[in-house]
Amino acid sequence: YGPNPAGGANFGASLSGTPRLFAKDIHLGYADFTLSAWVKIPDFTQCGGAPNATHCAVAGKMMPQFDPNSQYPDEWYDFGYLLSVTDEDSPDGGFYAQIRIGNGPFIRLQKQTHFHTAIQPDTWHYVTGIFSSARSTGDQIGTLHACVDGSCSSSPVLSDDILGYRAGTEFQVGGALGKDWDFVGTLDELNICNYPLTRPQLYLRYISYFRSDPALVVSVLPVQKNVNPTRPITLTGAANKPVAPGSFRWRITSPPGVTLTPAMTKGSLKQPAVRLLPNVLQPGITYVFELCANATDNGVLEYACGSTQIAIAPKPSIGLFSCTTVNGSLVGTAMTETWALRVVGLTGRGPFKFSYAIKAGADERPLSGGF
Repeated sequence: YGPNPAGGANFGASLSGTPRLFAKDIHLGYADFTLSAWVKIPDFTQCGGAPNATHCAVAGKMMPQFDPNSQYPDEWYDFGYLLSVTDEDSPDGGFYAQIRIGNGPFIRLQKQTHFHTAIQPDTWHYVTGIFSSARSTGDQIGTLHACVDGSCSSSPVLSDDILGYRAGTEFQVGGALGKDWDFVGTLDELNICNYPLTRPQLYLRYISYFRSDPALVVSVLPVQKNVNPTRPITLTGAANKPVAPGSFRWRITSPPGVTLTPAMTKGSLKQPAVRLLPNVLQPGITYVFELCANATDNGVLEYACGSTQIAIAPKPSIGLFSCTTVNGSLVGTAMTETWALRVVGLTGRGPFKFSYAIKAGADERPLSGGF
């Protein structure tokens, strides 16, 4: 199943469009879910949905609905959830994992695409969609995650309703109800559960598929670029074999001369996950963090390491607010955290022209403006 490092056979389900696989009576009972599968797609153009966007629908329970003001179906009112591989809104023409959810007029269709990791043709990838609803977060904002090979991106969703999981449609595998989004390729280890996996849990599940590797493997979850050093930074790693408690070791290998100490973290440097405290890393520097571990397999001691880079943003963002009137201009005080602005001391007749920008070093990027 999935990628087999030992070189043996993989026994996934080969799908070629219709007829599709489906299951009945899958009712999660809650809005929260985790939907994942290993996929291998030799030729994306064989999937359906073109020419606007190609969708290789992995699995889900998405039911088309009608616009209340129209006799035609409108996907913005669809019920349910769907995990797919698609080039929709692709920044470079590549294919990426996407999760979409909807609850008719209560939750308009929401999409999250993980543009950080492209799906390569004829290559096994572990794709996942996760929804943490307001039921889990404790407020009215849920979170929608799209993940590839244990790495995720997310977006907020205003939701305190259960999704339309009880809609009268089957759980489709390799397609979507009412659409030609056929999955043409190999699919394996399809899994769905009625709770959102945390990122460490997802990453542990991803790396567990490599247990057939005869050697100990330690890997670290990639971290996004331009990290804000004034915020806590969480590092997560895992091993493909059981590791004795306290056998992990974190350290900084680059730049030379920088030592990672317990005082820089919340937790222990001997655990697979560690949280760095704010302001312990310097702006503009790229760090390499390494996680090592040892394990005993049939009396043989093994040792392995994995690493990841963390590129720290050049400088904490500084906001400048400027306002121009017929009598001159006023530039506000530099800000690092304040986004609500109050301007005083202006005279003259309106309308007033204003602008707001982010500055990083010598570069300035406008964010908004108006009258």
